[in-house]
Amino acid sequence: MPDNEERPATIEGSAGHGAAGADSAVRDSEVDRLSNRYVAEYAAHSPMMATFLGVPGDPDRLDDLSPAGLADGHALVTSTLATITAAESTGPEDDIARDVLVERLEVELDHREPIASGLRYLGRAA
Repeated sequence: MPDNEERPATIEGSAGHGAAGADSAVRDSEVDRLSNRYVAEYAAHSPMMATFLGVPGDPDRLDDLSPAGLADGHALVTSTLATITAAESTGPEDDIARDVLVERLEVELDHREPIASGLRYLGRAA
């Protein structure tokens, strides 16, 4: 995207505009709401990623890499994984959306779990 173009203010409303095309209705299933909530919470937790993705916020903030901040990130991923796995599907689109988010969360968990294990070993929250 050229530097002089505005980035979208939010990701809201982007669901349902993939392979089905721009004319498809915006979906509002439980899976969509959980996915959007995760992205918003992840962006709030990781201002660096929010800046990278173009989510509005404070581009001067850095991620909290303290043990408490790392534990919070781990908790966000594990709680979202549990919630999205249990979410009710409304059909194939939800199944695909859930599968994509679960795969990404599992990869994120693979990256975070060694850190969380180390924090638990050191007697810190994780």
